[in-house]
Amino acid sequence: MVPKLLIIGGGFAGVHCANKGATAAGYEVTVVDKKDVFDVKFASLRASVKPAAADGYIFKYSEIPGLGSFKQVLFGEKATDTGEGMVKLSSGKTVPSDLTITTVGAKPNTDFLRASDLSSVVDTNGRVKVDASFRVLGYPNIFALGDIISDAKEEKLGYFAIQHGQLTAKNLKALLKNKNAKLDEWKSPKAMFLSLGASAGTGHLGGCVFPSCMVAGQKSKDLFIGKVRSELGVLSDC
Repeated sequence: MVPKLLIIGGGFAGVHCANKGATAAGYEVTVVDKKDVFDVKFASLRASVKPAAADGYIFKYSEIPGLGSFKQVLFGEKATDTGEGMVKLSSGKTVPSDLTITTVGAKPNTDFLRASDLSSVVDTNGRVKVDASFRVLGYPNIFALGDIISDAKEEKLGYFAIQHGQLTAKNLKALLKNKNAKLDEWKSPKAMFLSLGASAGTGHLGGCVFPSCMVAGQKSKDLFIGKVRSELGVLSDC
């Protein structure tokens, strides 16, 4: 009997896990998502101003290469209850599952700030308010970056977090030399690479959509692990 995998959340991590489960592990895969399209935050923002740009940024799940290997993608649904071997959805439908993976985003671990003198810098979603140089609002000597910040209009990606760190290091060096130095500001790269298993993918840069083979060659093979290891000077044992 083919084991059943249910993915709750059809974002970057959800689509990748689903495709990996279908192609590499042999699961019968169902994806549940409250939307009927795969998009990224900056894409939605740009499309709201320039509707013609939407075609280059927002993909229907049915149009993403590799999703044909899934049993089904259930749109406009939320998981409301989980039980042994099944998940109940907002429509009342139940979906059988031997393994359920939830990929609906992470909650930032900032509760300790709410109980401190810095409680005013935490927004209602638990994220830290920063300026364009990642300085905490009202505290110019404190920087915050990565997944916990609230003001970067972008997806929470490891690639961006690395660049946040590089920009912050550059700004800290400038401040050590001159406390009144003008700091560089963050400009989010308008690019997206979505891995769909080990040999497929999709993505875009600006309004240009990349072919599956290009994304597979650049990212899907090792999810940029080799690139990060090289940058950090960590030797691979592979």
